[in-house]
Amino acid sequence: MLRSRRRLADRWPTSIDDVQLLLATMQVPDFTLHDVLETGFVTIESELVPHGLLGLRHRRALGLVDALNRDGARVASPKQHPRQVAAVTVHDVVVDGVPAVRRSA
Repeated sequence: MLRSRRRLADRWPTSIDDVQLLLATMQVPDFTLHDVLETGFVTIESELVPHGLLGLRHRRALGLVDALNRDGARVASPKQHPRQVAAVTVHDVVVDGVPAVRRSA
C-alpha cells in the first residue's frame, strides 16, 4: 500500500503529500538519521519501547520504523545515536490515528 499513490490518496486524501514526503525523506541513499533530521522535514516523535520501534514524524504522518546501522543490525538507541542509523524498515505509517497496516483486534 505504501508504494501506491492512489492507495495512499484513498486512505488519507488530505495527507498524501505528508505521507509521501515522510517516506521519501526516510529513503534518501547515503543519509543517516542525523542527516534526515537536519533537513527539518522529519522529527523524532517517540521511541515505542514495547515494540522496539522509532516514531518519525512529518506533519500529520507518523512512520513506525526499525532503525538499522550499515550492517543491517538494529541501533539500540537511535534517538541518542542518529549518526549510526543508516537505514530504516518501515512497519507502518499512521495519520490522525489511522494506520496503513490494519491490526487485528
